[in-house]
Amino acid sequence: MKKIVLGLAVLVAIVIAVCFTLRSTANSKIEAKIEELKNNGFNVTYNKKDVLLKIEAEGKIEVAYAQKALDYVISLQEQGELKKSLEKAIKLFDKRDIDSALEGLSVDYDFKVNILNKKLDLNLYLTKLSNSLMQELLSNQDNKSTNTLENMLKNREFQVSIDENKNYKIKDINYVMPDGTMTLRGMNGDIKTFNMDLLKLTSKEDNFTFSFEGIKSFYEEKLNQAVDSKLDIAKIEIIDNSIDLNLKNTKISSFSKIVNDLIEGNSKISFDEFNLKQPNELGAATQTSLKNSFIELSFNKVPFKKYEEFMDAYNSLEQDSDKLATKSKEFLDALSKAGIEIFLNGNSKNLNLQNKEWFKELDFKSKFALSKDLSSMKFEGIYDIFETINLDLKIDKESVDNVNKELKLDENNKIVLLDSEDKKFKVFKVELKPDGLYVNNTLSVTKEGLKFPENEIDNSYMYDESGNYETEDDNRVSYNYKLLDKNTLRVEFKYKTALQKINSGGISVSFPQLKDGSKIKAKSSKNFASLDFYKAGDDLYSGMLGKNVKAEYLMVEGFDENWKDVNSEKTFTLDIDVTDFNDFLEINLRGYSSNVEGEYELVPTEKSSQTQDQQSYFVKIADIDLLEEKGKFK
Repeated sequence: MKKIVLGLAVLVAIVIAVCFTLRSTANSKIEAKIEELKNNGFNVTYNKKDVLLKIEAEGKIEVAYAQKALDYVISLQEQGELKKSLEKAIKLFDKRDIDSALEGLSVDYDFKVNILNKKLDLNLYLTKLSNSLMQELLSNQDNKSTNTLENMLKNREFQVSIDENKNYKIKDINYVMPDGTMTLRGMNGDIKTFNMDLLKLTSKEDNFTFSFEGIKSFYEEKLNQAVDSKLDIAKIEIIDNSIDLNLKNTKISSFSKIVNDLIEGNSKISFDEFNLKQPNELGAATQTSLKNSFIELSFNKVPFKKYEEFMDAYNSLEQDSDKLATKSKEFLDALSKAGIEIFLNGNSKNLNLQNKEWFKELDFKSKFALSKDLSSMKFEGIYDIFETINLDLKIDKESVDNVNKELKLDENNKIVLLDSEDKKFKVFKVELKPDGLYVNNTLSVTKEGLKFPENEIDNSYMYDESGNYETEDDNRVSYNYKLLDKNTLRVEFKYKTALQKINSGGISVSFPQLKDGSKIKAKSSKNFASLDFYKAGDDLYSGMLGKNVKAEYLMVEGFDENWKDVNSEKTFTLDIDVTDFNDFLEINLRGYSSNVEGEYELVPTEKSSQTQDQQSYFVKIADIDLLEEKGKFK
């Protein structure tokens, strides 16, 4: 009996010793990781609990130095294309933007580690956004969505749970906003996958619903720099007052690999059903539907290294035009020598457009080979871009006959296509040959006819000093600038109307980076009756929307309600403190005028501008490169 008791005592002592060793090893690793975090831009608190055969702890991790912390997180990624893409993407952001987005962001954590089987139960809770974002939240106390977000952070509702195999689960989120909701459910995955049962956004005011159901994504990097990615969405639904869009079983896949520094790959998008309901001009509901469709793009022999060098030059914050031109030519030269081929194929069934069936099946296959003279950058004709073009478009025979009947085309004008070998399809063939472009095996355009027109550029269009495409009309609203000293920028804004009669008008200038007029050192105008400032939060009337909107950033408006002389040019000048700006000062510029006959002018127009300001008016981008200007200043 004594021997048994002694044996048990020895066994217990051995177990305790092993457990202590395991605990000491685990504790050492944890403490080393905490020191690593502290040395890489994080503040960390760590509170242990003494539990038999387990290590339990809780604490907080806060981003103290944003750039350092971000660099550390990216360094943890495995070497591969994803890591390279992240590194390049981060370089596009200004340090101030990174600090604003991350500095002060805090995460609470707790975990349990079973010493014997090494099972891990780790929970992370987002409890605080960055200092800058939290300041914005606190300044909008009247906003119900803000209060809801604050409560969600306080209640630790943004939670991620992770196990020892890097499987994770994200707690369901239901974010209530004044005008709607955002719902995310069933989020989970591992190092290669992410799944979500539901992503849904709603807006009561716009009667808007946007939802993705059954999301499954996959990403994997393999040997030979091969990348495989997939995204499946069981159902997509977009509904508002004007459309009802529904897609079923949408699948997006992409695969690429690099062989001898040449990349090849393919991408495919497919869906089982596409349905769109929307009203026509008379208000009656019309439906467009399509079934079992896909489009696939594949390519080969793309010189990967030269492509990367070209994209690095193109995406550089301090873009060097000479370097970009050199890298562009090198990339085009490499493309020319590689003999790249591009294939675009697709298939679709049962197109119903405006309640009429247009075809039962459509299939197309195409192949393009780039010109060997691509690097010359002549681009005088189609042969300077492509060496080969082959396109075969097949439509079921019955549908072609129905289209001819529907369009009421006679024998001389009806669509004539070739017969397929099995006589079930009609075929439309296009082929680029050395002597010209052949359509359905007949020479339709000679080689000479495939040259681009020499005077193709419309002279009514030009580029402004910021590189924006504009019309001659838009030249009437303009600006010039100079640095008075290294920290003071003087900008003069000008506008001249094209109306034959006028009684009022003005210039509106807005600054997306400024909330108020504190950076405006001085203002002056020779011929505007008033020069008014509107800060973030002020009411602004939008004629485009027919209602007031809240200003998001500073707007300065020169206005004259008694403008009589159509030949006068209205101007005003601002002196701006640019001490804190080392790259670009963003400026939106527009002019407007009207007369008692009801005629009005807005410049720029939608024809030449793709950008709208906070009032939804189209604007001329008048950004100023301060880095270049300050570099010139002595």
